[in-house]
Amino acid sequence: MIFTRWTFGTPAASGRVPGTCRPSHAALRTHIAGRQTILGELRRREPRTVEVCVLLDKAVRRIVPVPLGFVGFAIEDEFVLGYGLDFLGRYRNLNRVVAGDLKQLRSDPDAHVQALYQR
Repeated sequence: MIFTRWTFGTPAASGRVPGTCRPSHAALRTHIAGRQTILGELRRREPRTVEVCVLLDKAVRRIVPVPLGFVGFAIEDEFVLGYGLDFLGRYRNLNRVVAGDLKQLRSDPDAHVQALYQR
């Protein structure tokens, strides 16, 4: 997850909300919208606006309702790989998002390599 704040039009990003930051406008960009605890922390900072942008919306995992400003795709409760999402560093560089068998990956992290990377 990336927290972005604007200071005089210049974005700054980090992996967590800085402790002293009180942004006037904030955007949260993440791969999957599921359990978004950082959003609650961000909202407690009382920015004027908060926008959430997600590649994948996994609504079934959401604990509290979160208004999403920008959604790429809605997905079921599946473990997904590719397009930056990985399992133990593998599959991150796929040019598409695919569902992976988490049980199979736990026993053999390379289980999907041949099927996903063959030409």
